[in-house]
Amino acid sequence: MNRDDFSFLIYPNPSSGIFQINLPKDANYIIIYDIIGNIVYQENLVSQNSIDLNLNINGIYLVSISTPTKTMNQKLIINR
Repeated sequence: MNRDDFSFLIYPNPSSGIFQINLPKDANYIIIYDIIGNIVYQENLVSQNSIDLNLNINGIYLVSISTPTKTMNQKLIINR
């Protein structure tokens, strides 16, 4: 299986808080954590790939995408 089948792309990154995600086709859930581990966003994914965090805090966040068999993580930088 192609390694790209298990990855996702966040852009733009750094972001002002509004960003796009190219998801694997079987992705079903997203959670975004702040640097100390608090959940700042979570949602069941249908086909959405545009997210507006509405955060006023610059920083580094962890984006976690789940499929039925795997969880993938990427860093997101918010810089307003």
